[in-house]
Amino acid sequence: MTPSGQATLVRSAHRPSLSEVTTGQGWETTSTLVKTCLVCQQDKTEQRRPAGLLEPLPISSRPWESVSMDFIVGLPKVGGLGNIMVIVDRLSKYAVFMPTPPFLMQRRLPNFSSGGCEVLGTAKGYCERQDARFTGRFWTELFKLMGTDLRFSTSFHPQTDGQTERINALLELYLRHFQPLTPHTVAIPYRGPPAAFRFAKQWKEQVELAKTSLARAAKKMKKWADSKRRHLEFEEGDLVLVRMFHRTRGKRHKGLLRKYEGPFPIEKRIGKVAYRVKLPARLESHPVFHISLLKPYYADQEDQARNKSKRAPTNVTSTLEHEPEEVVAHRVVPPRGAHPGYTEYLVKWKGRGAEETSWEHELKLWQHEELVRQYWFEATGTLPT
Repeated sequence: MTPSGQATLVRSAHRPSLSEVTTGQGWETTSTLVKTCLVCQQDKTEQRRPAGLLEPLPISSRPWESVSMDFIVGLPKVGGLGNIMVIVDRLSKYAVFMPTPPFLMQRRLPNFSSGGCEVLGTAKGYCERQDARFTGRFWTELFKLMGTDLRFSTSFHPQTDGQTERINALLELYLRHFQPLTPHTVAIPYRGPPAAFRFAKQWKEQVELAKTSLARAAKKMKKWADSKRRHLEFEEGDLVLVRMFHRTRGKRHKGLLRKYEGPFPIEKRIGKVAYRVKLPARLESHPVFHISLLKPYYADQEDQARNKSKRAPTNVTSTLEHEPEEVVAHRVVPPRGAHPGYTEYLVKWKGRGAEETSWEHELKLWQHEELVRQYWFEATGTLPT
């Protein structure tokens, strides 16, 4: 049996097969051979505890100092308002629900301001997920002028803002049947006319009680969560594989897509459990990921050819009909709406005349990177990044 055939056998059951093959001669590197298989690293689901210990969000010192936000969209429109903006105070858990137009654009600013700037303007920090409604120019500029720090969650990690997701799920029940006492008394301590000293004392006691309870709950949750997780760290420059949740198109089954993309280098550490990864433009994803979505890449130091994938990128759905001979020119197609921009190359085909040259999407030339690199070097004297 050839070494490549033996490697295929070992992939299906690593430990039992490894104990058998290592008893023979010439199989000392079997474990390394399996560990550095690029196809296995990209396709297999990890059978181990998720990486990254729990890192609780900091506790606010006063009500409405830090809030989390989200939108509930797609509701029937009433008076032109079809969305609900959910704002949750991270200390008192007091929630505010405001009807909003489909998009908070500049021309809608008066309607938005009358509905809730008095609530938002006192906050110093926001916890939000990566969304076009939050990362847009109007939204970021508005809170920049208000002196507010916007803090976004990492890609594919909704656990960062779990309290707002929970409030969204219980919104109808919350409005119809449930009005909790504690959030009300912490965020709005008193509505009558008591003595100022007694009023301030009761409010401070309630805030301190809420902070103590939140700290105790966070400590207990961290202890429980860390018992089912493992510690993992990366350094800048380390190569990692990234767990991607691709949007399937047409009839492609998501179970047939590979689990991980890469390898890609680590650019920077963000906080304690998140990293910025240098991604190619074709992935169209926010580059900051929670460490549970990353795993170390193991390269084959002896056979470098095994480190290069021979499979098409996930978003490539067609192949070239003819063999390309050379790249003649290129052009940049600008973005249109939700579709990002890309590069097209004018390709001359082997055995065909110049009149049959055609423009091809850059992704279709994934098997002919050398032709693209040669074109850029001859045209500009530099190689593409």
